[in-house]
Amino acid sequence: MAAVQFSPAVGMEVGEKSSGQEQKVEDVEAALKKLYAPEKPPEPPKQKKFSKPPKGFPSPPKAPPGTMKPDGAAPSSVSATGYGIVGTFDALTHSETNHTITVAGWSVITASPSSKASILIWDDAGFSKWSSADKYRPDVGRSYPSAGPYHGFNETYPESTSDGVRTVCARAYWWSDYTNLGCFTYVARHNPFGNLDVASLQDAETGRNLHVGGWAVDPDTPRQPTSVRIFQDGQLATTLNADTERPDVGAAYPLYGGRHGFEGVIIPSQTPGYHEVCVVYVNVGYGSGSSCTATKQYYVVGDIPEFALSVDHVTSTTATLRFGWNENIERMQFEKQLVEDVSVGEWEPAGERATNGEAFQVTGLSPDKSYRFRATASNWRTSVTATSPVAHTLKSAPTPVSGLRLDRASETSLSIQFQDNSTTEDRFLITYANSQTPGVVETVTFSSRPGTGPALHTLTGLTYDTEYWISVQSVADGAEWSTPASLLASTAGPRVTEFKAVPVSSTCASRAQYDLSWQVSGAKQVVVTKTISEENVLFTSPVNTDPAARLDGATTDRNEEAYDGSAITYKLKVYGFDGAVVTRTLVAAASLQALNSKRAEDSS
Repeated sequence: MAAVQFSPAVGMEVGEKSSGQEQKVEDVEAALKKLYAPEKPPEPPKQKKFSKPPKGFPSPPKAPPGTMKPDGAAPSSVSATGYGIVGTFDALTHSETNHTITVAGWSVITASPSSKASILIWDDAGFSKWSSADKYRPDVGRSYPSAGPYHGFNETYPESTSDGVRTVCARAYWWSDYTNLGCFTYVARHNPFGNLDVASLQDAETGRNLHVGGWAVDPDTPRQPTSVRIFQDGQLATTLNADTERPDVGAAYPLYGGRHGFEGVIIPSQTPGYHEVCVVYVNVGYGSGSSCTATKQYYVVGDIPEFALSVDHVTSTTATLRFGWNENIERMQFEKQLVEDVSVGEWEPAGERATNGEAFQVTGLSPDKSYRFRATASNWRTSVTATSPVAHTLKSAPTPVSGLRLDRASETSLSIQFQDNSTTEDRFLITYANSQTPGVVETVTFSSRPGTGPALHTLTGLTYDTEYWISVQSVADGAEWSTPASLLASTAGPRVTEFKAVPVSSTCASRAQYDLSWQVSGAKQVVVTKTISEENVLFTSPVNTDPAARLDGATTDRNEEAYDGSAITYKLKVYGFDGAVVTRTLVAAASLQALNSKRAEDSS
């Protein structure tokens, strides 16, 4: 408990408690509206210093103590605004262990250096104390030699009994004159705090024994255990001592130590639904007890409503069941039953679950068979059973294809070849996507031939010089798809990296002339054509037999034929080894006049 102090501004011993400060446990429902459950109190704000009392700060007592001058008048050398008094409030030290504050500073009366200023210390919670600036301060003596070193103040007082951020100010008086020396803040903490860590049913099968546990600390008795009151649905359930060892609390709050844990067992409500448990920290010393805080909830199961059981998805060996999960369900047990054309098998266990969820997968089924499923939802009060419609498993998947490879590639197509290993599929599913449009997947199917053997298919309409991911699966009606076979392949064909027409000095007064050049790889032959009124071959390369060789080249167009327009169209036609044709087109000015106009336009 903090030491008793007398506050002239309050007029009573601060250690005394009025009847209104006694812990009250009634009106819990109203208190529950303000519930919160902090793991620990918020960090206190940093200490602040002010040069003068902030706006709205309470005024100190009007008249300073001490002996006034016999005639009651202030010395003429001292102004009425405090210009004859200098000093500062140097520091405020707060001790949470001793629950004290220590204030220190100095003041000198420059008009009367040998006089001692009266120091008033007061805060925003009604505390005020007087002292004298007569303590030894050699630094002040060095700064004011005529005054000497005995002009300091250093006093220790009990901290405020009101929780929260407190502001403490100091003022130096001489006669009726005064000067504000500054203000500091600190945090006073007396209210108990802690946390309700757990409130859970220990025996869910019978709905008995609610385990509660947590920790609590009273700052006024930091090393002593305190107690807590546990409320359930607004009613006092039990009172526990917070006196068990909690190393985690001691590590988080070294000042308080770790002997502040509590735990116990109370009888839970038997009414179905959610229930609230909260804790009241019992106050010791100054401060006040908490409202019901640190809330936890637990759930008491009720009757389970009827629910539907359906089969959402089947494979050749599994079935996914769907059902409406209810918070009253504690476990689900599943069974399966084989349904033949003329007989019905026994119900067999198919698994169980004890966690929330709306789906369950039954495994270990046989392909191409009919099954019925049953689910039983239960808790310690009751159980409800639902049965699904009959569902038929898929046939086993056809044997996967093998040996998937690229047969040939062109500019816009890919031909793939693979080995058909199944006699039960009726078609193949080909899935493909390219690296330039991620997320866009396309599919195509084509019918299979009877029996097994090699198969070939060509994908068309593809993008030139692009990598594709391709997979192939065997598919049959009423059966699973086979495991896919996949490969990466790129469209190919001849590649043109450059085709340009550069004007040259003309030997004709009216016609433009050009040097044409190109860079080509992977081509069998290159043909350049020119079109003014009709298309004519301007250049043909020899036939190339080496796919790795380049067919770069150049030619000059003297433009000696007659023309009836102002434009020439040049085409570069590149023929690939696989028959693919890549075409590039250029349009150039046919007359010198048109060429010069274009040059003038480009330069502007």
